[in-house]
Amino acid sequence: MSQQSVGKMQTKGKRPKVSIGLPAYKGQFFREALQCWVDQTFSDFEVLVYDDASPDDLKSIFDEVCGADPRFRYVRNKENSSPRFVRNWNKTLAAARGEYFVLGSDDDVYDKTFLEKMVAAADQNPGVDLFYCRYARFSDDIKKKQFFSSCAPRVESQTEYVYALLCENRLTIAPNYFMRRSAAAAMGGFVDLPAAWASDWLSWAHLARHGVVFVSEVLLYWRANGRNISTKVGGFWDRQKCAAGVEAEPLWMQLIASLTPRTEAEAWQKAQLLAWMKTGYFMRQIWPYALLLPWRCFIHVLLQEKRAGRLSRMMIIKRILLRIYLGMRRFFA
Repeated sequence: MSQQSVGKMQTKGKRPKVSIGLPAYKGQFFREALQCWVDQTFSDFEVLVYDDASPDDLKSIFDEVCGADPRFRYVRNKENSSPRFVRNWNKTLAAARGEYFVLGSDDDVYDKTFLEKMVAAADQNPGVDLFYCRYARFSDDIKKKQFFSSCAPRVESQTEYVYALLCENRLTIAPNYFMRRSAAAAMGGFVDLPAAWASDWLSWAHLARHGVVFVSEVLLYWRANGRNISTKVGGFWDRQKCAAGVEAEPLWMQLIASLTPRTEAEAWQKAQLLAWMKTGYFMRQIWPYALLLPWRCFIHVLLQEKRAGRLSRMMIIKRILLRIYLGMRRFFA
């Protein structure tokens, strides 16, 4: 029986087990991104493609690859959501009907057993809302893997997970996560930060409230070639990432303060997280971007740091002088 026939049978009278939200803009690898869902060994799913007003003809690619399959739906936004990309993510979540949800992408490639294995892990852990697998990074040729994400404990508490994320530099991305749709919807959707910069990290930290389950197999191939959000650079994107850091800092502080350690080790982890945040973890991350901001925004960041007690008068003077120096270099270049 064809996948299309299976899809027709499964869309009659019942909700799909899994919804895949697929915010789309880039056409270069869109065909490959769609095909990997067509090829899944687990067939009880829906794919919600939200074309973010792309200049590429995504609809023609969609029609060719999966237009006849009722499990796939296509919607085109009237306007592009940049730099608030998360709003398009949340549109796919709001339209989803499945028990589980995956935030897919328009250029990554999933192993054909991704859904099968992630559904199995989720069904075996009914009290957990968040699941993720290992991934491999590549550029344009999927045969040339550049990097494999590290392994993690099979089960972690929220405190252990957040500590690993922020203090142990556990590299994580968005597409390899799998979650209960109701839990994501209950928290109001994904956290909306400029350029979606670390929106996924903060969202996962919230969804980890009942723990996290890790699947050790590599089930996602993540394309990192300078054309996705994570690898975009330049003045505009640097300013957006800086703004995201400023917005995210108090949200992380609130989340960390709400952690409920179960053991002495977790109590120590929470204390370390609080201490790290109070000494300006996020500001250290975004200062290279802050130096490139317009003056009004730059002064706003300085004053925020001064009020938090993390900058002395001398440090403020040094940063202003550095900002003037960089501006002069750019002017006379």
